[in-house]
Amino acid sequence: MLVDARWPPPEPEPDGPSFRWATVRWPALTVILLAAVHLAPPLIAYVCLIGALYCAIESFALLLPHGDGLRQHKQ
Repeated sequence: MLVDARWPPPEPEPDGPSFRWATVRWPALTVILLAAVHLAPPLIAYVCLIGALYCAIESFALLLPHGDGLRQHKQ
């Protein structure tokens, strides 16, 4: 049997971050890249636009429920 002999006992670890950064990361990055489209030269603006479209798709994916496809679908 293992016994923890430290005193006082350590504080329990929190369950996770109190703020879910994943829900803010993609929309914020979309806005930043769209702002960069208007400020950058054409070639870099094109790359920023493609990145903004990717970030927008990831943002919409956060809104969808996490399902298992059609495996959970029952008629």
